[in-house]
Amino acid sequence: MSDTGLKYIGESLGHLKSLKHLHFDFLCFENITDAGLHHLSQGLKKLTSLQKLGLRIEKENLSDIGLKYLCEAFRKLSALRELNFNSFSEISDDGLNYLAKALQSLTALQKFTLYLLWCDKITDLGLSHLSSSLNRLPFLQKFKFQCDSMSQFTPQGFKNFCKAQQQNLLFITNLQAEDF
Repeated sequence: MSDTGLKYIGESLGHLKSLKHLHFDFLCFENITDAGLHHLSQGLKKLTSLQKLGLRIEKENLSDIGLKYLCEAFRKLSALRELNFNSFSEISDDGLNYLAKALQSLTALQKFTLYLLWCDKITDLGLSHLSSSLNRLPFLQKFKFQCDSMSQFTPQGFKNFCKAQQQNLLFITNLQAEDF
C-alpha cells in the first residue's frame, strides 16, 4: 500500500456514506506518508453515518501533520460512538492537541481506545490536552489508554491525568517502576 492506494481508498469511501463500521490496519505498509493520510481523511469526512472506527497506524515516517489530517476528518464524524486509535511514534504534544480538539466534536462517543506506541515526544502537556477534552464528552463510558513508554511523564502529571479520568478509565498498561 502506498499514498496512491490511500488516495483510491479515500475516493472510494465517498461512495459508502451509509457505512457504520470501518477498521484500517496499516502495520505492513511501509510506503504510507502524511500525504496518504490526507487522502484517506478526505474520504473519512464523508462517512457521516460511521459509528465505529478503528485506525492502527504504527509508522515512524508519519507525523503530527498526518494526525492533523485525520483529526480534521474525525470532526465530521458526529455519529461516531467508538474510536480505536493506535498512534505512530512521531506524534508529539501538538498531535495530541489536534486529537483532543477533534474529540470535542465527537459528542456521541462512548468508547475510546488510545494506544501510544513509542510516543516519547508526548509530555504532561499532551496528557493535559487529552484529559480536558475527554471530560467534555457527555456519553463517554470507557476510555482505554495504553502507552509503551511512560518515562516522559512526570509522576504528578500522570497522576493528574489518571485522577481526571478515573470514572471512564478502563486501564493503563505497561507501567514499570523505572518509568517514574
